[in-house]
Amino acid sequence: MILENELLQLALGMAQAVLLLLCAPLVTGIVKKVKAWMQNRIGSSIWQEYYDIRKWWGKPTMLTPYTSITFRLAPCVYFLTTFAAACMLPGFLGGWRRFCICISAGLGTLLYGSFLDGCSHRLRRYGRQP
Repeated sequence: MILENELLQLALGMAQAVLLLLCAPLVTGIVKKVKAWMQNRIGSSIWQEYYDIRKWWGKPTMLTPYTSITFRLAPCVYFLTTFAAACMLPGFLGGWRRFCICISAGLGTLLYGSFLDGCSHRLRRYGRQP
C-alpha cells in the first residue's frame, strides 16, 4: 500500500512537471501581450512562443567535427534540470487549494512586473525618467 501511494505521488509529480513545462510558453506569451498592451502596442500572439518552438525544432542541428561534448549535452542538461525543478514545486500533491495559491501568486507577480515595465516605458516616452 505504501509503495502504491509513493508511485502515485511520483506519477502526479511528473504529470505536474510536464503540465508546467507545456504551459510555460503560454505564460510568456501572456506576459508579452500585457507588456505590449501597457505600451499601447499590438504585440504578437500569445501563441507565438509555441510557433517559435515548432520552427526551432524543425531546423537541423549544425555540428562540426570540432564540436565539443559540452555543446552536444547542454540542451539535455538544461531540460533535465528544468524538469527536476518543476517536479519539486508544490502543487497537486499539496492539494488544489495550495496549488491555486502558488499559481495565482506567480501570475500576479508576473503581471505586476509587466505593469511596472510598461509604466517605465510610458515615462521614458514622454521624456521623464522613472
